[in-house]
Amino acid sequence: MVRERFGVDPDTCTGDHSCIRLSGCPSLTLAPNPDPLRREPVTKVINSCVGCGLCGEVAHAAVLCPSFYRASIIANPTGWDRFKAQGARRRDRLAAAAPRRPPGCSTSCAGARWTPRSLTTTMNAQTAKVRPITIAVVALGGEGGGVLADWIVDLAEHGGYLAQATSVPGVAQRTGATVYYLELFPKSAAQAAGRDPVLALMPVPGDVDVVLASELMEGARAVERGFVTPDKTLLIASTHRVFAMTEKIALADGRADAAALLAACRDAARQLVAFDMEALADATGSALERGAVRRAGRLRARCRSHAPAFEAAIRRGQVGVNSSLAAFGAGFEAARAG
Repeated sequence: MVRERFGVDPDTCTGDHSCIRLSGCPSLTLAPNPDPLRREPVTKVINSCVGCGLCGEVAHAAVLCPSFYRASIIANPTGWDRFKAQGARRRDRLAAAAPRRPPGCSTSCAGARWTPRSLTTTMNAQTAKVRPITIAVVALGGEGGGVLADWIVDLAEHGGYLAQATSVPGVAQRTGATVYYLELFPKSAAQAAGRDPVLALMPVPGDVDVVLASELMEGARAVERGFVTPDKTLLIASTHRVFAMTEKIALADGRADAAALLAACRDAARQLVAFDMEALADATGSALERGAVRRAGRLRARCRSHAPAFEAAIRRGQVGVNSSLAAFGAGFEAARAG
């Protein structure tokens, strides 16, 4: 298999960032300048590059700089690669999963009309104190925020909770930014009240229990939007940076101060758990945020915080199971240390 990859020679790059301004490719980012006499960051092509060649074509067409290069990466499949490919083909032939019931619909309501009803009108004094667990996952495109939300829903439903998840996409000019919002309500409390809960579709400022941010600036954006409060919110955030377009197109060093962003997150949250998810993902796979959720201690379902329940949710998701399980353990250890 031959893959075309593009790169930038840091010794040749002048750091004017014209290629970023012209192409806008999210795989073009900033890196420290290797020249000790210069402070402006140079351009770098990260691993999300798909080898389309647009950045190099734009650069050469505009006669911007000779720093771009193209490399052909030749990879021959090993025996293990062939074995995994056979397993993937077998999974492709598996029957599709049954469609999920509408939120608030009971098991006996197939074909019948259903309407969500308020819990507050008929709850007794004990059940009136029960409130949903609210979780907001703020992630960039391609970082697995949707997969993580699906895992949390699966874990909650197998742990005796009613779960609802919604996603609100946005644009941050760095592969997009999406808010995945989940609310989990104890099924036993709904049964005791005799009513289905009405769960919100969007996070409400000041009423979010757990915020998981896949990147440091996304954590700061959650703070800015009021999702993180010192009396309630546990903030789990990565310390790595995916630079915004305004940071990358600056002629000089336009990067935001990472230390200031981290301090803002620390001051706004009840508790902050911060570690480099990108570095662990490069070493082990994905699902780092999923491992961090275990550190939150908020999902007190029947399975409590036992690892088998979390690992079972990852296996049922059938998305990069081996790498996700490895990253789950690594993320949990990093979150516990943080």
